[in-house]
This record gives sequence, C-alpha cells and structure tokens, in this order.
Amino acid sequence: MSTVKHQLSEVLCGFWFKPESNSWDSTCFGKFYDKILKLGFSEKQEQKAVQIKMEFRAIEGVPAPASEMTESDIRMIFRNPKNNSAIILSANYLSFHKLPPYNGWDPLISDIVNPGLAMYREIGLGNDLVQVQSLYLNRYNLKPEDKLSEIFNFLPATDSFGIGFEQNLVFQSQYELSPNITVNLKLNCNTNILLNEKVAFLECASFAKAMEKVDETKLIKEVHDKTNLVFNNIIKK
Repeated sequence: MSTVKHQLSEVLCGFWFKPESNSWDSTCFGKFYDKILKLGFSEKQEQKAVQIKMEFRAIEGVPAPASEMTESDIRMIFRNPKNNSAIILSANYLSFHKLPPYNGWDPLISDIVNPGLAMYREIGLGNDLVQVQSLYLNRYNLKPEDKLSEIFNFLPATDSFGIGFEQNLVFQSQYELSPNITVNLKLNCNTNILLNEKVAFLECASFAKAMEKVDETKLIKEVHDKTNLVFNNIIKK
C-alpha cells in the first residue's frame, strides 16, 4: 500500500443554547461582529439555507413532481484570514472552526473558543447550555488501489472475498458512549481512475448533553476527549 497522506481539514467546537433563555434577533450579528473584530475575525458572510421537499402526485394516472421550498434561519460566518479560523453564528447556536494548520485543541480553546464565548455572553446570549459538539474532519489522499480496510478498523476487506474493485463508499453510524454522549461517524470516499486518485473524508463528531449545573469547561474537555479517543482507535496505525 502507498503511503497514506492525510491531514485534519477542520476541527470544530460547537454550542447550542435554550431558545427561551436567550433574546435573539438579527441585530445580534452586528453586535457580535463588533466584539470579535479584536480577535481578528474581520470577514463576514451571510448564509441562508434552503430546504426543498419533493412530492409526487398522480395526474390522470401519471406521476408528476411537485416541490415545496422553505427557507431556514439565517446564519453568519465570521472568518479570521490570518490564522485560518472561523466562527458560525445563528439563532441559539455558536461554533468555532479551525482549518489547517491545526496546532491542537488547547490553543483552539484558549485563543478562540473561550474569548469568543465570553464576547457572545457580553451581548446577552449564551444562557442555559443544551449541548456541546466536538468534530474532526480528516482528508485522506490515496491511490485507487489503496484499500480502506487497511486504514480503518470498521470496514470489511472486500478484496479477500474476491468481489470486485473498491471504488466509492458512503458510511454513517452512531454510537452511545455514555448516558449523555453520542458519537457520529461518517466516511465518504470517491475514486477517479482517470486522475489516478482516491479521496476519503472521515468525520468524527461527539455530542454531549448539558446536565443541570453543568461545568462547561469540563464538558468541553470531555466531548473532545471522546472524539479524540474514537478517532484514534478506528484508524489503523
């Protein structure tokens, strides 16, 4: 097998808060932006997700497509171009993202998450934490002949069955690690024979529910430690 080249493409730390405990409106985007400018988040981009629902109705016995389009809440992406990081803000949700180079979880928390959360609360938000998320997104640049079962512990070695040539893969699963922590795994892989490449993305995300009188610092560390534990154990050394 060729040498596996991979890197953490993105690391995320996210927070959800109770809607009834936070007075949210569109002016919060500007108030938060004014605060985080001092952290280097000088660029901003508005996004509005669109959901499309497809239905099929019979017209004279012939199925005809019908669609319904709805718009979800607006979210704002704030970027720090100097250290390649971002903050995403929407109603009752806040997440912190670090793109390469990633220098570790502790610098992410101390340099971005903690000061960002403090500024979020300075504008009157961040009351009654509901859930915390930690996520690793890893990219693997492979060759078409490389076998995913030689990289990841949870996949079958299809070549040993004599069944075809491994090309594309979509895998998703969820695991309960404790009463308040779950882990989601997603693996997507696409092979391009013409370009002689095979690219896989592994997403490992942990979600921790906040109990009453939660120690926020402890919960953040706990959810990251679970992500890190699963991530490192499903990858073959």
